[in-house]
Amino acid sequence: MSATARIAPVLTAVLGDPGAWLLGAAGFMVRGGIVLLVLPIWTAPSPVGIALVIGPRIVNTERLDGPALSAALLGLAAIALLAAGALLAAAWLEAMAYERLVRDPEAEALSSRQPGSVRRPRRLVRLFVVQLVALVPVLLAVLNGAGPIAASVRNEILLPSDLARPLVLRAAQGAIEPLLLLALSIVAAEGINGLLSRRVLMPAGRADRRTTPAHLLRGMGGAIAASALGWLVTAVVLSPAIGAVVVAWGHVRVAWLSGAPSVAEAAGTELAAIGAMLLFVVVWVGALLLGGVVSAVRGALWTARLLPEDGGWTTGGD
Repeated sequence: MSATARIAPVLTAVLGDPGAWLLGAAGFMVRGGIVLLVLPIWTAPSPVGIALVIGPRIVNTERLDGPALSAALLGLAAIALLAAGALLAAAWLEAMAYERLVRDPEAEALSSRQPGSVRRPRRLVRLFVVQLVALVPVLLAVLNGAGPIAASVRNEILLPSDLARPLVLRAAQGAIEPLLLLALSIVAAEGINGLLSRRVLMPAGRADRRTTPAHLLRGMGGAIAASALGWLVTAVVLSPAIGAVVVAWGHVRVAWLSGAPSVAEAAGTELAAIGAMLLFVVVWVGALLLGGVVSAVRGALWTARLLPEDGGWTTGGD
């Protein structure tokens, strides 16, 4: 069975199933997509405000001590707990999305028999471990780039290069290399997760176990192609959506932060502000659903990428 013949049914199944979009949206959020949608509406504090929050001593010496150190440790512990919960949720959602995909009539023609449940405790534990392993490149990139990024932020707080631009953009410009490395690590993490998670979900007995050099090279090329195609789809679909969120939020800010209107204009101004807010909510939810569709499509691409060429794929075994 050709790659196109394997990809077309799973993509048709995903694109025609709104339930898969919702599962994809949930997975998109717990994997960090919520941060991507919140960043456009987040107003970074001014350098003075940051200094007041974290304290001038920390800004000047770069050392944490006393209450600030305790707060930092508590913050790290909270982040670790949230990350663990997000990974568990991501593993469960990935199993649900895969099970829904192979039960879809459009994709069922590729299956040799009815699939069983993949949401078994052992498989969920394996998927959780896969999520942890996939994060290793990201953690290494964070450890490598934390120092330069923190130094860039500190320099922009103490000696701003251009107050007309947001602090986030100025700090990012001063730490381009570690940020690029972080982006590449995220792509690598997706590839690791895509390959290993499908190996967990697909029965080992049905997997294609050929290990000739030509087959390994073709497998590596297919993995790179699947990852590149997934990120291309993400960029093409989500970039306009994020732009629409930024524009809609700008209208909300203008509507609600404009000066106090006169009595004659008050009613019209309030209606305009409410309309701008409703428009923003619709655009933001639409962007979230688009993120869900993209996430579901990327998962389907990884599934199709690892289907055995003889068409025999199922979730029955363990």
